[in-house]
Amino acid sequence: MASVLGETLGRSNGVRHAIKGRMRRGRVRTIKAGALYAITVFLIGFILGSMRILLAALRLGQTIAVIGEAPFILTASWFVCRWCVDRLDVRRSVSMLR
Repeated sequence: MASVLGETLGRSNGVRHAIKGRMRRGRVRTIKAGALYAITVFLIGFILGSMRILLAALRLGQTIAVIGEAPFILTASWFVCRWCVDRLDVRRSVSMLR
């Protein structure tokens, strides 16, 4: 009886360990996707911001240039987010992090 109980407890600990390992890998993928997203959107914003300052702000004014740039940054960030999630296979459901 004790050996059967010990095996059962050992299996449940093994299952818990496997679940924690999968959760940890999921968190790592999520962190990598977030970092890749932030760096990519920052670079796109830097490039578009430079173009805005050098080309559009002098001719149109600062406010109009920012209003013209905003849809491009929002669209780029949307597509980069989708790309990061698909590329790094991040789960699309939200779960509570412990």
